[in-house]
Amino acid sequence: MNALNDQLAKLHVLSLAPLDDPNLLGSYARAFRGMGCRISSYSLTDAIQRHARLGRIGRRAASFFPIESWIRKGNKELLLHLLELKPDVVLVPASLPVLAGCLAQLKASMPDCRAVLIWPDTLLNLAPHTVQCLPLYELVASYSRAAVPVLQKLGAREIEWVPFAADPFLFPKDVKIDATENERFDCEVCFVGNWRPERERAILSLVSAGVTVKVWSHPYWLKLCSDRRQAERYLRQGPIFGRELAKAFRGAKISLNTIDATNYPAANMRFFEGPACGAATLNSPCPEMATGFPEGEAAFYYHHDDELVPTVRRLLRDDTHRLRVARAAQDLVLKEHTYQHRAELILRRLSLA
Repeated sequence: MNALNDQLAKLHVLSLAPLDDPNLLGSYARAFRGMGCRISSYSLTDAIQRHARLGRIGRRAASFFPIESWIRKGNKELLLHLLELKPDVVLVPASLPVLAGCLAQLKASMPDCRAVLIWPDTLLNLAPHTVQCLPLYELVASYSRAAVPVLQKLGAREIEWVPFAADPFLFPKDVKIDATENERFDCEVCFVGNWRPERERAILSLVSAGVTVKVWSHPYWLKLCSDRRQAERYLRQGPIFGRELAKAFRGAKISLNTIDATNYPAANMRFFEGPACGAATLNSPCPEMATGFPEGEAAFYYHHDDELVPTVRRLLRDDTHRLRVARAAQDLVLKEHTYQHRAELILRRLSLA
């Protein structure tokens, strides 16, 4: 164990996202730091912005309309930074325009540096520059098992199923809710997320059945929804993040997790985040996790729209069963499904742990 700790302490992991990033790469940074690794970051986005022309207008335009010459210059800055710092592992979020030429020169100049693509998204969002880079990554970490053979056909050489997980820092096991917060978050069912037509249909079916629902989302939900009058009743000020999100999960008897259809059959982040803080989470179908999280033992699922209301009513009637499964799900997530577990998997796959 001491030898492994010494080995981890010598590892330098560089993330191409801020270390306090509120999204996935921030959770990975906390996980690697918790394992004893040295963690640093570099912003390719800032490097590209530095080469933007036309002042503020150009910089704003560059965030929406990629300019190849600016991206190439930003990639050159990234490469020079990597050659100077010589990290052992580079974590690349899928959204960044890292160019194949940058990775190719990195492999030629620093063959021992492992570049890892963190792929956390529907394949619908695969960009051409990402596809070009796939053969050059030492590892592609895919959130979806079903995406693994597809990414291999597109050129990925080394690939591993690395699902989402829970970040105990953002979703603590024993989140505290005071009396004021309890009034704010108390309800039978809560939903936290962006508007989608299928999500609104699920919410409206519950509201029509007399279930008390609170939805925490961006105000644009009101512009996109089909029934604004009902939305004004169930929609709360949002979006919410971090500890507030955990409190919303725990303040409701049931946390509804309607997974985006384009992510099927994989789990989304919510699949792990709610259970991590002890919430009773009701998921739409999630075949990739159904074996590891059996229905009625470590998870709840509804398989069709017409099952949602009966399932919610059944869970609301049986507090003992609902809380027992919520505790089992929490134990399982914290034991096997945190980002430290995922970071360990990545290092093992790279033969670094």
